[in-house]
Amino acid sequence: MLDLAMTLTKLIDLPSGRTATAWLALALSMSIASPTLAQTEPCARRNLVDVVEERSPGTRQRILDAAARGPHVGAMLFRVDGEGRKPSYVYGTVHVADERLQALPQEVEAALNAASVVVLERGDVSEQAVRSVMPLAARLMMMPRNQALDSLIDEDEMKVVTRAVKASGLAPELARILRPWAATLFLAGSECEKARFEAGLKPLDYRILEAAREKKIRIVGLEQIVEQYESLAAVPDDVQVAWLRSSIKLYQNIDDMSETTVALYLQRKIEAVWDLTVAMTSDVGMTDEMMLRLKRVIVADRNAKMMDRSRALLAEGGAFIAVGALHLGGSDGLVRKIEEAGLKVTPIL
Repeated sequence: MLDLAMTLTKLIDLPSGRTATAWLALALSMSIASPTLAQTEPCARRNLVDVVEERSPGTRQRILDAAARGPHVGAMLFRVDGEGRKPSYVYGTVHVADERLQALPQEVEAALNAASVVVLERGDVSEQAVRSVMPLAARLMMMPRNQALDSLIDEDEMKVVTRAVKASGLAPELARILRPWAATLFLAGSECEKARFEAGLKPLDYRILEAAREKKIRIVGLEQIVEQYESLAAVPDDVQVAWLRSSIKLYQNIDDMSETTVALYLQRKIEAVWDLTVAMTSDVGMTDEMMLRLKRVIVADRNAKMMDRSRALLAEGGAFIAVGALHLGGSDGLVRKIEEAGLKVTPIL
């Protein structure tokens, strides 16, 4: 997470034109890799699965049962074998810094030590890499000319987004020109999360990246940064609005969401996050159908690209592929796609 280097206090021609794009690119180059921080109480965290159970008895079991259905759910490390080649491994991570996830499991360490190449969603996570794509990303993030975000959400919701943008050190007027998916990025962090990073805690994918560098293993990225922004921008407009409204509602529960994500990951029930989100935010428009469409764009469509770019590496053997755990399971999951390519897949952990 990168700290803001400066505060921008003046808006210059934001409604349209090249100046607005350049301004937004500068602003976002400093802010997107460092999510806005929610003001929270001291870092007590609750599992939101328990919260929804208190509100609606039986919801917990329904959500957890649904998370256990489907191919290749319930495991986070898979061995991939093909005739005459060194085995590869696929590992699911979560992008949360938590003390329970700092030590890699023994099976993961062994697979990583045997790897000849480490494959991550993004091979370069440096500040320079993020800054380099911001001019293009800024154009993706801006509302069309003569349209504004406050026409899509209500006044109280807009106040939350505006405060979040201002808290990032940016001019609050920026909030009105953000597309809903981009506004959501400003609601993605908390003071507690910042404290965990500053204490030296890092997400699993960062731990793997550091280990690969230390062991001098070749590192490959499956996606470019700008492709990830393009995937977010491709979410249908009505789904973007529902996603943003859900994020606004859950903003003050951001640390609870982190706790819940880690708990579900450790229980091997990570797929439950989808139904849990719907259960908590259906009153602001996030329906099962909306969630399926969101998953299709930000997970299933990306899985197809990841598979295409993994083929040659799996054919060579010795690859250690680490991607977000939600990319692994299900009929559109990366593990199923590897299996469909004629390789043998065995759950390890």
